[in-house]
Amino acid sequence: MTKTEDGKFTVNYKYRYLAEDVPCGILPIRGIATIAGVYTPYMDMVINWCQGIMGKEYLKVCTGNYGKRNT
Repeated sequence: MTKTEDGKFTVNYKYRYLAEDVPCGILPIRGIATIAGVYTPYMDMVINWCQGIMGKEYLKVCTGNYGKRNT
């Protein structure tokens, strides 16, 4: 949380829980799941949300084939 000028608090999206845990935690796990053919729609939604908040792009926006292997 970051204190604003008027004494209120706002969420700090650059805090380490997003800045470190997304690229070093959820992304590698999602990659392993993709290799294993595991369907990960909720992980993809979290990653897409975090990308927007953080202003980063780790994954291209999926078009409905979340985590599924192309067979």
